[in-house]
Amino acid sequence: LVTVILKFDPARFPYIVSKPIHPSQEVISEEEHTLQITVRPNKELEAQIFSYGPQVEVLEPKWLRQQIEEKIAETLNKYLSGKEDCTEQQ
Repeated sequence: LVTVILKFDPARFPYIVSKPIHPSQEVISEEEHTLQITVRPNKELEAQIFSYGPQVEVLEPKWLRQQIEEKIAETLNKYLSGKEDCTEQQ
């Protein structure tokens, strides 16, 4: 099991506190909008993290943060490379 520390934006944090994303969830800091969960990392965790879009940031563990960062970069590259092919024609 791994302890994952997540930071949410101020608008999303109260919702996450009221509807925990995992039974192990513990609030670390209300002021900093951080919480931790203890989980076995898997594709579902990754999908859940991505479901919050820019409203969440993985702080720990570093390897998971790096993994999420790489997938965001891959996604961004797909959209940026497609921009050149997309022209507005009507």
